[in-house]
Amino acid sequence: MATKKTATTKPTWRKKALIISAKLLLVLVVAVAAFAVYLDGKIEQKFSYDHWNIPAKVYAQSLKLQQQQLINRNQVIAELKQLNYRRVSNPKSPGEYAISKAKIDIYRRSFTYVDGDYPSQRAMLSFNNNKLTSIIQHGDKTPIERFQIEPKLLKRLNNGNKEDRIFTPREQFPELLIATLIYTEDRNFYSHKGIAPLSIARALIANIKAGRTVQGGSTLTQQLIKNVFLTNERSLWRKVKEALYSILIEFKYSKDQLLEIYLNEVFLGQNGALSINGFGLASEFYFARPIDEITPAQTALLVAMIKGPSYYSPKRHPKRAIKRRDLLLRQMLSQSYISPDQYRLNTKSGLGLKDGVGKNGKYHGFMSLVRHELSQRFSQDLSQASGLSIFTTLDTSAQAIAQHSLTQRVNELTKSSKTKKLQGAVVITDTQTGEIKALVDGINANYAGFNRALNAVRPIGSLIKPFVYATALEDASRFNLATMIEDKPLTLSDGEGQTWHPQNYDKKYRNQVSLIDALSHSYNVPTVNLGMEIGLESISHTLMRSGWNSEINLLPSMLLGAIEASPWQVSQLYQSLANNGETKQLHTVNAVLTDSGETFYGFNPLPVQAISPSAAYLTKYALHQVTKDGTAKSLRWKLKGLKLAGKTGTTDDLRDSWYAGFDNNESTIVWLGRDDNKSTGLTGSTGALTVYSEIIKQRGGVSISLAPPTNVTWGYFSQVDGQPTAKDCLNVIKLPGKASSWGQNVSCEINSRKSLFDDFFELFAD
Repeated sequence: MATKKTATTKPTWRKKALIISAKLLLVLVVAVAAFAVYLDGKIEQKFSYDHWNIPAKVYAQSLKLQQQQLINRNQVIAELKQLNYRRVSNPKSPGEYAISKAKIDIYRRSFTYVDGDYPSQRAMLSFNNNKLTSIIQHGDKTPIERFQIEPKLLKRLNNGNKEDRIFTPREQFPELLIATLIYTEDRNFYSHKGIAPLSIARALIANIKAGRTVQGGSTLTQQLIKNVFLTNERSLWRKVKEALYSILIEFKYSKDQLLEIYLNEVFLGQNGALSINGFGLASEFYFARPIDEITPAQTALLVAMIKGPSYYSPKRHPKRAIKRRDLLLRQMLSQSYISPDQYRLNTKSGLGLKDGVGKNGKYHGFMSLVRHELSQRFSQDLSQASGLSIFTTLDTSAQAIAQHSLTQRVNELTKSSKTKKLQGAVVITDTQTGEIKALVDGINANYAGFNRALNAVRPIGSLIKPFVYATALEDASRFNLATMIEDKPLTLSDGEGQTWHPQNYDKKYRNQVSLIDALSHSYNVPTVNLGMEIGLESISHTLMRSGWNSEINLLPSMLLGAIEASPWQVSQLYQSLANNGETKQLHTVNAVLTDSGETFYGFNPLPVQAISPSAAYLTKYALHQVTKDGTAKSLRWKLKGLKLAGKTGTTDDLRDSWYAGFDNNESTIVWLGRDDNKSTGLTGSTGALTVYSEIIKQRGGVSISLAPPTNVTWGYFSQVDGQPTAKDCLNVIKLPGKASSWGQNVSCEINSRKSLFDDFFELFAD
């Protein structure tokens, strides 16, 4: 009996294909999901709490002003120029100022400093004879006791990722920029979900018709993804990744969040090896303005550059950039973003680039000292810390003036003499705080090499003499400004058969001279006699307390400056002397703040009274005489009307030319010399002093105060023996002196030739 065949249970080929397809689809879905999870992780990693690794920012000092402050009006104007404030007839917005003969009307920008946040504010500053007499708030005319101006950003400490950026919150971007960006790059930004197929199709058709790329179909989200995650590779796989990224990121972030990221991320050019990312940084780089101060023309230019930052570079292709900018201005007009008057005004304007775009002052010498200080105080590399703000002591206007004065004067000296290869350095410090306000390390501002201000260790010559005299004046029972010192040929022996015969610079001897004349005319022999009398150890002790930080060989030659120091170290000494004998440690860093505004570090030095206030004052008075009728007397006619103090210095064979000077606020050290240590042919007065004079002329000095401390008073001294005497005696001189040094019942030969007129004029002599 035949058996009946049953229906086959094997699947047909169609069923097999369906099963395989389902499995493949499942694998594909799983793979896509896994890949999406991977991409989501990368998005999360990139745009979590800290969107970017923001370079640490280094700032100059904030200019602090207060009523009755002694400050030159030109110093304030120079500071405003350094900060790229715009001079106008009537300030109406932050970043503008107006000036008249004795007033400055400032509309200050808002800023954050060491001691907190400062809002934008408009104020009128009034000056009279180098004094800020009043600060008045605009509008209600309320007096302001203190007024600060924002610090200049000096540098970002790039951490090696070849990107430069700052972060600007969405609300700080101008609405005109936002509107122009969205209209130009992605009109459907707030409605699409990351990709816009219709826009891509329209762009494809337009490009085919034109035979070239005339339209882009990418959304702002896709542009952001390309900037952050993808390369310039042209492939289908890259397009797939771009789409996946765009869809995912739209799910994770709101439109305003994505817009904020885009505004801070978009690539807008190159600054050397560093890319310029974000509109905020681009505004500073191209226009030297905060993003909220740019004009409609500048807004149009920045948005125009998105299409091709290199192709539309305003620096390399200005005509091309203007043409593209004006196209966007027409679009802005068509959408009523700007008025017809604004359109006409802005199309007629130039590109508005800052001078030397991309060539900000690098402050190599100063920054090397900043890095040194930070390395001494912190074990970690602060350039790797994101978002730190480092507030330094640099006064950018002082730096610019010092650099220009040194370079110009050295060039003039080189042309007018046989001196070649002449170099120099300048250090300017705040005498009361120890802040280094300027540090110039050579005649070439752009040369990042040997730092002469820090490392050119050279004999200091006569710059040591004030510390010899200050040490003597500490002992008021033995020395005063009228004390007579022997000035005769001198021979000293070291006990080993070696002899030394110091001579005065003019090779003359005067038998004896007063202490004040010996210092003001920089006589060598009297200085050696005085130094040997008070002791080399005592002088060394004064130097050490004043900030000297290296070993001193206690030899008589040290009295004439046969010890070596850098301009920076000399600055420390003269800061002490100029600050009534109180030593404040020289420094370049005042504070470091975290990205949240908390103080990470604050400089808080302990002052040291190196020289008594009375001895420091008497030495300062003698140094004032140096500028009146001593070795720096040329300042009397070069800087008429200013009361200054200072000391020239010249070393053997005219190898080094020094000048140390100070006004009421600042101490300035100038050194000229050659790197090969050959003769310059210059003395302190014919070389370094002329640089100092130019600095003060441009910067505007403030006369020193000669009001004596409480234990110093004016009196009369005999010009014969230097002892205190009565004013009616013969051969007397009126000088300040320590009160405890005055004698009583002084008898002398009366000067019968004196008259009432002599007494009258004496009242006003000093």
